[in-house]
Amino acid sequence: MSVISKWAHRSLPQWSSYKKGIASRVILARLHERKTIRKVNEYLLSAKPWGKTGTDWPWNQPGDYDFETIILAVILHMYGDDRSRMKKQTTQHILYTLLPYTKDRPAIKIPNTFIVPETENHIFMSEGAKYLKYQYIQQHGGKKNPLEKWMVGLLASKREYGLQEFNSMPYMGYTLTALLALEAFGSKPVSSEANLLLEELNTIYAYGSLGLMHFPPFRRRDEYLGMTNLVADYHTSMMRVWTGDDSYPEKGREHALMAAIMPYRPSKKVLSLVKKKKKDYFIKIGHGKRSCPEIYSGGPGYLFTAGGVQVNTVIPRPITLFLEDQGTLLKKVFHIPFPNYSYRRVNLTGVHERFAVGPYPVHDPEPDRPRHKKSPWEVIPYGKFNVCIHSRRDLGIIYLDIGTHPKLLLKKLLDDNGDPNKLQHQFKRPDGKVIKYEVYAHKMNWVIKEGDRSFENWPYFKDRL
Repeated sequence: MSVISKWAHRSLPQWSSYKKGIASRVILARLHERKTIRKVNEYLLSAKPWGKTGTDWPWNQPGDYDFETIILAVILHMYGDDRSRMKKQTTQHILYTLLPYTKDRPAIKIPNTFIVPETENHIFMSEGAKYLKYQYIQQHGGKKNPLEKWMVGLLASKREYGLQEFNSMPYMGYTLTALLALEAFGSKPVSSEANLLLEELNTIYAYGSLGLMHFPPFRRRDEYLGMTNLVADYHTSMMRVWTGDDSYPEKGREHALMAAIMPYRPSKKVLSLVKKKKKDYFIKIGHGKRSCPEIYSGGPGYLFTAGGVQVNTVIPRPITLFLEDQGTLLKKVFHIPFPNYSYRRVNLTGVHERFAVGPYPVHDPEPDRPRHKKSPWEVIPYGKFNVCIHSRRDLGIIYLDIGTHPKLLLKKLLDDNGDPNKLQHQFKRPDGKVIKYEVYAHKMNWVIKEGDRSFENWPYFKDRL
């Protein structure tokens, strides 16, 4: 059963008891599938706003109603004029009661704080729903949308500097949902900017994933620090649908629904890169001040991902090496982990081309797998790859070789990198290039000693495919 059909067959919950837009998603799916139309209309007409928009906190309770309004705005634009699905009375009820926006200016502060900036996902959902309400009114002969210019500017700024809540657990899916709505139903300028931003975010995902395994550093929240499922983030839930699997997923079902039901689809170039890496690449993506970068080294059949650092609300992860068909849990892949208690201090930005280094030993997912070894190196064949590891209490190194005979490679490693003391600060690749590094670098510096190491100065992603 498809994800849309599965949602359409879910029971309608009590409106006030389900937050995060669950009830409105069931309604959206039922309207799409033309299921129990009369009951859906009666349900909507009986509903009232169950809370306030914006961040839920003691002076704005219950908050988070914008998780509902962004889906209601989608319902309004998709079916508000379709009298075979929605009564005119229901349309008016959504427009003027369930979307309780009346102000003509954007709300970008947490309600009742006046000075504390609202979080990015709330801005996109609440102001996105408000914009779409006014857009619907304008399209039906009402006043000009007062948020048009501001929304175009907001979307353009995110293309220039990136999302503040990049890769967010759990908020990325909600931000993407708002962008899908703006892309589908905004004015031509807003739709165009939203489309370009979605393409950019999905391109970064494509470079930072392998076989839908995706495990980069992320901003918010630290309760996801111990997560070990490599395919469970909400961006992956959407990408799974866009790459052809519209089944009901285990994780991120609400986001999979939106990916399936909204008209946007990533470009062929993006989807091609998600499905198959055709050539090697090395990418560093800056995220500005008080943040950490994303660093990827990938190519056909492999991907290194830097784990980052903890700064502000950014949460680091282990450095990982993904190989195809290894499994989708962290324990199944090579990685350089860190104790959870030390996550505020670690610097796991040590990724270069087919190379990773960190201040902790390497996790070997198959310690009994045949290998060639002689202290201080082990060479582990994986098809066309040789995974080379040096691992001790205070140092972990992973180098990925392609195509060299394992015995010859081990000899070369011992000749060039046989001194454990030198390995503390440099590694000589078989091609002769020396990579120098500082595993205990200041946490706002790149571990690799090359170029401008202050990653707060690095530019944002500029690759438009």
